[in-house]
Amino acid sequence: MNIQPTICIIAVYFGKLSNYFSLWLKSCQFNPTIDFLLVTDQIPLIQLPSNVKVLPYTLTQMRQRASEVLGFPAALARPYKCCDYKPMYGVLFAEHLKQYDYWGHCDMDLIFGNIRAFTDKYQLYKYDKFLPLGHLSLFRNTSEVNHLFQLGGAVYRNIPVDYKTVYTNDQNYIFDEEEGILQIFKKNNRPIFTKRLFADIISHFYRYKLATKKLEGQPLPINYKHQVFYWENGHVMRAYLQKGKIQTEEFIYIHFQKQPNFTILFSAQKTNAFYLTAKGFVPKQTAIIKQTFKQYNNFSVSKEIIDSLRRGVKRKGYFMPSAFRKALKKHFTRTLRKNK
Repeated sequence: MNIQPTICIIAVYFGKLSNYFSLWLKSCQFNPTIDFLLVTDQIPLIQLPSNVKVLPYTLTQMRQRASEVLGFPAALARPYKCCDYKPMYGVLFAEHLKQYDYWGHCDMDLIFGNIRAFTDKYQLYKYDKFLPLGHLSLFRNTSEVNHLFQLGGAVYRNIPVDYKTVYTNDQNYIFDEEEGILQIFKKNNRPIFTKRLFADIISHFYRYKLATKKLEGQPLPINYKHQVFYWENGHVMRAYLQKGKIQTEEFIYIHFQKQPNFTILFSAQKTNAFYLTAKGFVPKQTAIIKQTFKQYNNFSVSKEIIDSLRRGVKRKGYFMPSAFRKALKKHFTRTLRKNK
């Protein structure tokens, strides 16, 4: 086996492309040893990097292709349902993957970091599946691995579910996520790599924070009072203040939850470094200093509490116990008095 396996990552996207599509492409360009296949009904109006190819496709064509492969009529009425089909991309697009050792699926609401640095460091070739979630996962490109989605092991809302159920119903079963295809790999004793290497940004806070989603066997991510995320020359980074010193941490990608468009204050072609903030993308032109955290990802006790309370209300109290919500509200009231 080649110590540096060949990789093709597939992105399927139907409908209008995001306004930061050019930045997604730029992050692909900075991964020159990896190929990307964009399956879409859109015609990109900007020049593509040499390692990005477009496969013109419609949702109808994808449904027809899935039906052909599965041997029964596939349910695929909405673009979002494509998430459930990610685990079978190795079969759906097999003719485009013949030359690769690994194929992957990815979202487009993310920016890639240095993918190869992580696959080399953690020895991708040892695993049949690399990374745990649907944002980005890589699979060994063999017939056996590509058909594992047909085996048992997946659950949906704690109920066992098989691929025929997933692909004959229009509802989403999050088959590409931890309880879906990852469980199938686990229960069939396939070698998998699940370390949390990515920055998954939580959507409901006023500033950028890592989502504290539990992953089996993984520690919860740490958020710092002073932190900022940025992309620079192909690397996704977080800088944070710890004991008065600025530290940095690198990620394989950064994912934005439920944020289709951003304010972009620069040309993607002319900028090789930018901050990723809740308000948009901002050019990074100087070294990070302590003032940077306040400028691009400011921490506010009051806003943290407000956002937590709003999330609690939205989830009808499921997110936090009522006693904790009352304690937060009391603390918030005291904070307001002090700030008057």
